[in-house]
Parts: sequence; structure tokens; C-alpha cells
Amino acid sequence: MMTREKLQSKLSERAEIAQTRLTSWAKQFAENPAYALSLSKDMFGLAANLAVATEILGMLRTYPEVTVELVLEQAHRNMLRGARDPSFSTSPTSNLMAHQTTAAWAALVEMLQD
Repeated sequence: MMTREKLQSKLSERAEIAQTRLTSWAKQFAENPAYALSLSKDMFGLAANLAVATEILGMLRTYPEVTVELVLEQAHRNMLRGARDPSFSTSPTSNLMAHQTTAAWAALVEMLQD
């Protein structure tokens, strides 16, 4: 199992990459909203990865007693909850965001189990 420090480093890197790409997309959106929206599907995944990384980094920074094992348990619960109770909103974008968030939790589980 990876160390807390390694997990923090990997999540910080993921968050930074996601934030950089989202910021770049936001500039494209400001210049040409219709074109930027046509390419926005990937942005949902980036936003979900950023949200998950930010949540876990906050936990690790705020609570020194949080272990990598506890993070894995939390990620696993969130992944299963998203798979068991998928979003069925009338909003397609809400459903896409929920799906991408579940995928982000699954990616974290996978990272922690390697």
C-alpha cells in the first residue's frame, strides 16, 4: 500500500493537471462558447477528478489520523454507491457529472490497489 505522502503527491499532481486543463478550456469557452461546449465531455471527467482529489487532499491535510486504508475504504464506498444508485436526473449533464464522479472514485480505488 502506498504511503500518505505518496498519495498526497499523486493527488496533488492529478488536481494540478485537471485544474490547468479546465482553466485552458474556460479560456476557450470565453472566446467561443459553442465550440468549447462541443468539446466539453472530457471536462466533466476532469472536474470529477479535481473534486475527488480536492476532497481527499482536504481530509489528509485536516486529519493526520486519516490513513491510506481509510481513504481506500471511503473511495470504495463512494464508487459502489455511484454504481448501485446511478443518477437518473432529467438533466443529461447532471447524469454525466454523476457518472464521471463515480469513475473518478473508481480510478482512485484502482490507484490505491496497485
